[in-house]
Amino acid sequence: MIESYGNVVAESLEFMQNLCNKLEGAEGNENSLENFDLGKFWVSLNSVVQRISTDVTKLSLILSKPPYPTAGELSSLLQPIQMQHNQLSSLFFTLPKELGLVLRSEVTTAVTRITKATYDFIKYLGQFTSQRNCQEQLLRLTGVVWEAREDIGKLPVDNRAAVLQILEAEEDLVLDALDEIQEVVSSEKESREIGGDIELIWNNEELELVQECVSLVKTSRALCQKLKTSVQNHGKCQTGHQAMQLDDISESIKKLSPAVDDFISSMYPPCSINNIRSNAVALSNVMESLLNQAKNSHFVPQEEQQWVNFLSLATTHNCNKVQPSTTNDSYSPLIILKDLSLK
Repeated sequence: MIESYGNVVAESLEFMQNLCNKLEGAEGNENSLENFDLGKFWVSLNSVVQRISTDVTKLSLILSKPPYPTAGELSSLLQPIQMQHNQLSSLFFTLPKELGLVLRSEVTTAVTRITKATYDFIKYLGQFTSQRNCQEQLLRLTGVVWEAREDIGKLPVDNRAAVLQILEAEEDLVLDALDEIQEVVSSEKESREIGGDIELIWNNEELELVQECVSLVKTSRALCQKLKTSVQNHGKCQTGHQAMQLDDISESIKKLSPAVDDFISSMYPPCSINNIRSNAVALSNVMESLLNQAKNSHFVPQEEQQWVNFLSLATTHNCNKVQPSTTNDSYSPLIILKDLSLK
């Protein structure tokens, strides 16, 4: 019969809960970047989470078969796990804010996850018995700790890499939305060519307007591509100002796919042309804001400002085509996108 671990587990959980609370309210270190070595930070971080995983696995294996540890022995086995988590927490709080908010958020999430995974593992020890299903559950919880350790190994190396992940995810969302509406429009046109008693989505006027709308969505996708390429080629985070510019563009880009979704949703019946036009303006405003940020950033150097101007013209042109009164301009968005190798 296994000795009750209740008191030992309660003490350990209190310790782990305090660490979780500290992480949830974490705002990062205000220290300068001058004396901080990010490379050394990653080495230390991966080393400590590996030790946590090893110690949790060791305890899990000990509990997999008799003789089971006494409460005192369990307390001794939990001590190194707590010590490693305390070191992990201390290490996290050395990460300067100036490295970037996106990176800090990623690290916070990953460190919190492994801390909570260990908390759940320890919590289960309070109800552990020698029954097979309990041992299987303990192995499952050990696996969650392993997964959390692996996630830390996959963290972006700096704020530039962290922001690139957001830009790539946003581009995927916009591309999915674009593919969807293009497929629907293509199917609609094929149905019209076939003729017969086929229920159509739009009348002629609506279909013409929707096709004009697609051009604006294409431009938004092109904007995603160019922002991602610019950050990839020129993005830096050696200074707090550079990291802040990357943080800002990551926050702004998150507004793009919701604006695209609202715009495309308004194209479907019941079709309101006023709503379509209103959503076109809202989308173009988001795009123009992104373009202005890009133009004044370190990751779009002066010699590459041309694409910003091109996409600004394309945005205005395609938005105007959706409006009731358009201004005459001589710029074709298709030509612009071709010039940018984005057609």
